[in-house]
Amino acid sequence: MSGMRIRQLAAIAIAAGCMVLGGCTPGGSETVDSTARAQASLARDVQEIQNLMSRRAFYHSAGRNDLEFALYSKRDDISWGQNQGFQIGPPTIKQYYVDGHLTAETADLERLSKLYPQLKNDASNLGAGSFVIHSLTTPIIEVAGDGQTAKGVWYTPGAIGITDAKGKLGGNWLWERYAVDFIKEDGQWHFWHIMVLTDFLTPMGMDLQPPPDAVALAPVGRESKAADKGTPAAPGGPAATSQWTVVNENYKSWAATTVPTVAPRLPEPYKTFSETFSYGPPSK
Repeated sequence: MSGMRIRQLAAIAIAAGCMVLGGCTPGGSETVDSTARAQASLARDVQEIQNLMSRRAFYHSAGRNDLEFALYSKRDDISWGQNQGFQIGPPTIKQYYVDGHLTAETADLERLSKLYPQLKNDASNLGAGSFVIHSLTTPIIEVAGDGQTAKGVWYTPGAIGITDAKGKLGGNWLWERYAVDFIKEDGQWHFWHIMVLTDFLTPMGMDLQPPPDAVALAPVGRESKAADKGTPAAPGGPAATSQWTVVNENYKSWAATTVPTVAPRLPEPYKTFSETFSYGPPSK
């Protein structure tokens, strides 16, 4: 929603309030105007947060984990979480989510350039042979009363395309849930804590029978493909639990014995962050 549209709606709200009140006295006008401004500010925050999430999705589809990382807060306690645990702090998240992803893409391009001589082993071709789609649905967004933080959850149905070691094309269906804490810095919204909870990842054209450890197979930051002998990758899980800064069972992938639950915990109205829960690592 554009700023002009928000101002138009605010003006309409003020006029409507005046009509209901039977005319605005100076004091009443100020009250209505204040309410309209607050509502317009809230609408703007919600739209900016939705834009931030969508921008991340487009960057991710382009394999630009570096641009995703730039959307984080500058705080030392930022975190990236998945089913099994959390990575905490800028150096750790960058190492696994950005640098690790680049290393994997570089190796994939080198392999693919040998299979397809027309594909030059050049940095401009990084990401070839794969695609990743993380769409965003069912948002629930709560902005704090003080306007400095916010919380949001989304469902994200996705698809991953891969090229195996022999050049065969394949793919996986991937369904996940986002749980995110946002923080405002210098008037702009940024990611504070991101948690990605995986329901299932299953090869296309096959029965939904994910292995119990599916989410623990690939390093953080891959979240896009597996090149090794065409093995479907997990959506960003680490190769070993020791690679998590904090090991914590945040969620269990789908299985025949899984009982559906409302997860993650949905955002609730709150005044300031100290009054609410966090989507980051558990406090000590």
